[in-house]
Amino acid sequence: MGYKLNKVGCIAASLSFALIMSPSSMADVPEGIKGLLSTAATNGDKATFDIVFKTAVDTYPDERINILELVKSINPAWLTNAQAQELESIEAAAIAAEEASKARGIWYYLDPVLWNGQIQVGANSSSGDTSQQAGNIGLSFNRKFGTDWEHGFRFNFDYARRDGETVQERFVGVYDGVWRAWEKGFVSNFTQIEIDRFSGFDYRLTETLSIGYQLVDNDRHKLRVEVGPGFRLNRAFAVLDDDGNIITPADNQSELIGRLSSTYNLKLSDAITFSDQASAIFGTEFTSLRNVAQVSTKLTDSLALRLSFEANYDSPVPENTSSFDTISRVSVSYDF
Repeated sequence: MGYKLNKVGCIAASLSFALIMSPSSMADVPEGIKGLLSTAATNGDKATFDIVFKTAVDTYPDERINILELVKSINPAWLTNAQAQELESIEAAAIAAEEASKARGIWYYLDPVLWNGQIQVGANSSSGDTSQQAGNIGLSFNRKFGTDWEHGFRFNFDYARRDGETVQERFVGVYDGVWRAWEKGFVSNFTQIEIDRFSGFDYRLTETLSIGYQLVDNDRHKLRVEVGPGFRLNRAFAVLDDDGNIITPADNQSELIGRLSSTYNLKLSDAITFSDQASAIFGTEFTSLRNVAQVSTKLTDSLALRLSFEANYDSPVPENTSSFDTISRVSVSYDF
């Protein structure tokens, strides 16, 4: 009797510690619980498994389904018949809802209710081609189609005027499509158009098709890498002399490229997250390096404060422009 009480006490203490120390929020099953359940399953300790499972459900009632799915992934034999049927009913309902939505035709793809949106408004400070303070507005949309497909659109616009003249005007539009063809592997399509009148380029268009792999994917860390071929089209502005005569005409330059990129996300706490996106584009004529580091702090469920630092390197660049540019941004974002 004393041994059993001591064992239960140790389990309770371990579980309490896991719940307190876990960095995850209510939106995810805490890593501590996953670890205890996995250890109990590995050791064949059904009694400990049941204690951890019950305590987790009681502590995180809103995550009951996620916890049941976790148990199913660890050892489905330890689900009760009622729990297994509950999961089957939920999965069947989700499939039926998806099929009913698809039956609406084109509206299935365009319905804004099914897309996750975010708008951000803020200010930035830049160095390089333009050393200015400017206003910034961003808009993004993201949606998963079933478990295999995901599509995202991002638009960002920086603008500033001084003494009656425009001194910064930059627009970047990005499409990122992902097809999860394997358990951790995927195929991605990346398309970006950049219009920056102070960069020396009229516009720059990049299109790549890559193979990617999810190196890390847990509640705290997520890291994926991609590599693949593509092409890039640059259109440089015409260069004029002081009298308005053309020194160098506008020029279209296209080339085959290779692109290597990484995306890392770190959950520092329930409210604070860090992300870093890095990419390198190599061609026969041009080389571009880009890194965007960002820290986001949730103010409410939908509102967040965001700080980011972007560094860009291009070589070669048009005459009288800088090869290295940075942009520091502070903004408020709203999810809808």
